[in-house]
Amino acid sequence: MNESTHNTVTNDEHRRLVSYEAPVSVPRISTQLIVSAGEPENEAMRRLLLEPPADPSQMGGLRFVILATDGVEELELTVPYKFIAERGGTVHLVSPRFEMPPAKFGVQYPQMRATHIMTVRWMENAGWFPIDRFLNEVKVSDYDVLIIPGGTWNPDALRSTPAAIEFVKEFYESGKVTASICHGPWVFVSAGILQGKRATANWPIHDDLRNAGAIAIDEPVVVDGNLITSRHPIDLPPFMEAIAVAVKKATGAAQHSFTS
Repeated sequence: MNESTHNTVTNDEHRRLVSYEAPVSVPRISTQLIVSAGEPENEAMRRLLLEPPADPSQMGGLRFVILATDGVEELELTVPYKFIAERGGTVHLVSPRFEMPPAKFGVQYPQMRATHIMTVRWMENAGWFPIDRFLNEVKVSDYDVLIIPGGTWNPDALRSTPAAIEFVKEFYESGKVTASICHGPWVFVSAGILQGKRATANWPIHDDLRNAGAIAIDEPVVVDGNLITSRHPIDLPPFMEAIAVAVKKATGAAQHSFTS
C-alpha cells in the first residue's frame, strides 16, 4: 500500500469514527484528525502516537517533570507523558497545590480537583489527569528534564504562581534541559530567561517572546542551549526528538533516535 492510499484509508476511517459522535459543539483538537489529515506532519504524529518504541528502555534512569495545571492542552501533556513512560523513563505530573478561590467570586470546583487537573482540547474542556506530585513537594535536583505544556489557561495560571516561576528559573539556570510548547513559553517570559535566546511558541504570543528579549522564530522546534521550544501539538514529534537528543548529549547516552 503506497502512502497516498494509506492516507485515503485513514481519512475514510476518520469519517466513520466521527459518524458515531455528536456534532462538534465547540472548536476542538481531534486526535483522530491530527493523525490522519494526510500531511507529513500528520504522518509523523501517527507514528509518534501509534508505533511502539523500538527500545522500551531508552529513557531508563532519566527523571522528567511535566509542570502543568488546569487548562493544559491535552495532547501536549499526554503524549510526552506516555512517550517517556513507554521508554522506561520516570515521569511526574507536578502541579501547584489547589486552593479554592474565595467564595465571593462565585467559583465552584468538583472535589476531585484536589488531586487532578483539567485538560482541554483547544477550546473544549476534555478530562481530568491525576497529579503525581505537588510543586511544594519537589525540588530541581529531583529531575533531569522539565517540560511545560501549553493551553492558554495553564501557563497563564503558572506564570502567576511565584513558586512555579522560581522552580522554572532555577531549573533553567541549573543547565538542565528546559522545554516548553505552544503557550507554555509564557512561563519562560515571566521567569525572565528568554533575553537574547532563540525561541518559538504558539503564533499569537510571538510578540510576547520579542518583548521578553527573545529572537522569535517560526519553526516547529527551536533549540538554544538547554532551552527547547515548539509551537503547536502538530510539532510534538520534532519537540520530543529535540528533547531526546538534548538528553543524550547531556547524559552521554548512545546516539540513536528516540522517535524512530
